[in-house]
Amino acid sequence: MSITTPNTVTVGTYSTAFNSTTSSVFCGGVGGLCQDGTLYAGQGGGKPLFVPRCDAGQAWNGIGCAGTRNGTMRWGDNVQVGTLCPGVDCGNGKARSAAIAALGPQFEMATYCESLTEGGLTDWYLPDRNEITHLYSVRLSGYLAGTFDAVSSNPYYVSSAEYDASKFWIGLFKSGGVGIHSKDSTAFPMWVRCVRTPS
Repeated sequence: MSITTPNTVTVGTYSTAFNSTTSSVFCGGVGGLCQDGTLYAGQGGGKPLFVPRCDAGQAWNGIGCAGTRNGTMRWGDNVQVGTLCPGVDCGNGKARSAAIAALGPQFEMATYCESLTEGGLTDWYLPDRNEITHLYSVRLSGYLAGTFDAVSSNPYYVSSAEYDASKFWIGLFKSGGVGIHSKDSTAFPMWVRCVRTPS
C-alpha cells in the first residue's frame, strides 16, 4: 500500500511543490507473520486479506498446524441466502458470510468463521469465491506454505458464494480451479479457512 502526499516548501519568497510517496507492506509482505499471530495473504479483491495460521479444527503448535482439519461441517440447508453467483463471483464475502450464519447453527461453516476469535480479532468471515482462488495463488508464500492441504486427494476449500439454491462454490486446491458442491452434503471433506479484512 502506498500513500502519495502533496508537499510545499517555502523559503522566503521562493516556493516549490512536490509529492512524496511512502509505502508500507503489511506484516513484511505476502505470507508474512503479523504481530497478532495471523498471516497476511496479500490483496484479495483490492483489500488486504488476512488468515488464521491453520484451517478449522487445527491449531498452531509453534512448529506447524497440529490436530485434524474439521471436514464435517455443513454449508447449510438447500435454501437461497443471497444473490446467486452462477458464473462469476458476487464479492462481499463479509456481508454474505454474516447473512448465511444468521440463518441458524445448521449453517456451520459461516457460523464457525463468524464466531472465531483468532489473534484477539473477531471480524472473521467465510471468504467469497475470488478470495478462495486468491488464497490458492499465495498458498506457498512465506508462512502460508504448508498450512493449506496439499496431501489429500481432493483438497476442497469452501466459499460463501452460492452457485444456486442448493450448491455453493468451492476452491479446488489440487488444480487451482473452482467447483460446486451441495449445501447440505458432507459426502466429501471440505476445509474452512476464514479470512478478514481491516474495517
